[in-house]
Amino acid sequence: MKNIKDTLTNIAGVMIAIAGVILALNTAGIALPSWANTLGVTLGIVGAAIVSYFTGKNPDGTKKSMPENV
Repeated sequence: MKNIKDTLTNIAGVMIAIAGVILALNTAGIALPSWANTLGVTLGIVGAAIVSYFTGKNPDGTKKSMPENV
């Protein structure tokens, strides 16, 4: 894959958005099953971990390096 970073961080962004909605519903007093709360927390954590991992990486997921003449 040429641009795995873009693909995975987009998926992670959707995961974080879904997690936010689930947790906001819970905070608003709407009773959700315990599995939904667990899903919301898990989606948020995994999504944030994916975004954090790819921060500072090249589009193909490799580590960025400084040019030698800088």
